[in-house]
Amino acid sequence: MGSKDRQRRLAREHYERRALRAEERSARRRRRALIGSAAAAALLVTGGVAYAGTRLIGDDGAGKAAGSPSASSTPTATPPPPGTCEFIPDDTAPAEVKKKLPTVKPPKAKVGTAKYRATIETNRGEIVMDLDGAAAPCATGSFRHLAEEGFYDDSSCHRLTATGIFVLQCGDPSGTGLGGPGYRFANENTQGATYPRGTVAMAHSQQPDSNGSQFFIVYKEGGLQPDYTPFGTVVEGLAIVDEVAKAGGGEGGEAPKRDVVVEKVTVKETQGNP
Repeated sequence: MGSKDRQRRLAREHYERRALRAEERSARRRRRALIGSAAAAALLVTGGVAYAGTRLIGDDGAGKAAGSPSASSTPTATPPPPGTCEFIPDDTAPAEVKKKLPTVKPPKAKVGTAKYRATIETNRGEIVMDLDGAAAPCATGSFRHLAEEGFYDDSSCHRLTATGIFVLQCGDPSGTGLGGPGYRFANENTQGATYPRGTVAMAHSQQPDSNGSQFFIVYKEGGLQPDYTPFGTVVEGLAIVDEVAKAGGGEGGEAPKRDVVVEKVTVKETQGNP
């Protein structure tokens, strides 16, 4: 390659990087504007805006979700028959986000109800979680499926909150808070649910039954209402989340200052299916 060709290539790559950064900045501005108009006083717990299909959780001081799509944007899912799960196609992520997401098929409707152990290998160390497939078979089955498909590999935990609710949120390979697996499923295990330290639960928009791939780890009990599917408990590595939380995050619960990269997730059965 000649010197001029190399210079042109470098200039083009530089321009593309600048354009991408500008696009991301613009997206952040749009998210903040939409969030502010929807609930000016709300505490947002993910990096997403109010698009239909956005995976986010929030709190307005009373534990209610905020900054979410309208009721008509994501129809409420009908709970499937016992022992099966309905994974509904969801193609609502913005086009620029879809480009950053791995392509996966939904899990099979029939999922296991066993207990599982998930190991999340991160750049900070391992976080080990016990998953309850009996209490939340769809969430557990989806998480296990996405782990086996490598959906979570090399993705960053994009959200940290330290006011009102105290969670580290992960599970969006686009890093925007808008990404998901291309399907959604209904809430489970929320009747009387509590979220003590170490709880692992699904993140979703204000619209019910919009679970996808994003999940959060509670590092300190806060004001969450029983609107999010708890499906696991951290049994090792919670100190990693504590250290990340101590380092803080961006204003309004943005990306943690101390990055957490999910390198790989493995899930193994620990107590068999019936």
